[in-house]
Amino acid sequence: GGRTSGGEVLSDLHVLNTESLAWGPGLQTPFARCAHAGGSVGSLGQVYFFGGFSGTEVATEVLHFNLATSKMQLAPSLTTPQCASPGSRFAYVTIDVEVEKGGISLLVFGGVTPKEDLADVLVYSLESQGFNHRPPVVNIPASDLD
Repeated sequence: GGRTSGGEVLSDLHVLNTESLAWGPGLQTPFARCAHAGGSVGSLGQVYFFGGFSGTEVATEVLHFNLATSKMQLAPSLTTPQCASPGSRFAYVTIDVEVEKGGISLLVFGGVTPKEDLADVLVYSLESQGFNHRPPVVNIPASDLD
C-alpha cells in the first residue's frame, strides 16, 4: 500500500526477509490502502491491518495477511458490547501484545477520522475476533505539544 506522488493509492505489499534483509517481490492485493499500519503476529506468521484510506473513503475493515500463503483477505471483526463499532480511522499506530492466558491482541492507538483526531485505544482480540474500546487515559491537545 501507500500512495504515489500523483496521489494514486496503491494495493501492493512488500515483505522484508529479516534474516537476509532482502525485500521479496511486491504482491498485489485486492485492497488499496494508505495511512495504515500493520500489527505483525510473528509467532503465528500473520499480519493484521485496520482502517486506512482507500482513496475515496476511510476504511473500517480488518485485513489479514498470511505470510505462509502470501494471501490477503478480510478478517472477521465482530463487535462487542464495549465497542459497537471500531469506526473508521487512519494515521494510527498498531502493535501486538500477548495478554493473559497466552492470547494475542492488537492495540490500535489514536489516529484520525474525517471529523476529529483520536486519543483512544482499540483492542482487537485474535481469539474472539472482536474489538474492545479503551477511552483515553490522558487527552493532551496537540497544540500543547509544541
